[in-house]
Amino acid sequence: QACGSHPLMRALRPGKLALAALEATLRIYMDGADVAHREVPVLNMLTLPQAHLERRARKLRDRMAAGLDKAGCPCAVELEIVEESSTPGGGSLPTVELPTMCVAVRLVDERLSVDALKRSLVQDFDTPVVTRTSHDRILFDVRTLVGDRDIETAATTLVACVKKAITR
Repeated sequence: QACGSHPLMRALRPGKLALAALEATLRIYMDGADVAHREVPVLNMLTLPQAHLERRARKLRDRMAAGLDKAGCPCAVELEIVEESSTPGGGSLPTVELPTMCVAVRLVDERLSVDALKRSLVQDFDTPVVTRTSHDRILFDVRTLVGDRDIETAATTLVACVKKAITR
């Protein structure tokens, strides 16, 4: 009752869409943990085993390498699989870190810059590919890629950005 009469209640009250989404999510959880892990993408991402992440990282690196080779720019970047950590929740859980695997892209060709390539990955194509940087490398965190379609999108977008940058 005290919450209901507080002035902030009107501003913070969930709308019909939020309540419907919450209800649908809770119904999934009622079907069991295995269904929830399969149907709730964030829960799936948070609980992926390290071995699965390693397989995804190898697949992404191999697709990137094949694409760069086919595009005629195999030596423009170096690709490496690295162990890193992820902060879940887009920063809402700043003290929590999850171990993850990333494909690190180190730029070799002098026509490439980390900032320009990172900007191109987000802005220049229909599907933005969000990455992060560490030690002058662009990191593709495979924990955030859902399935083969996302892996393919990340790989083809990187290839297109590299090719575009070196053919200017």
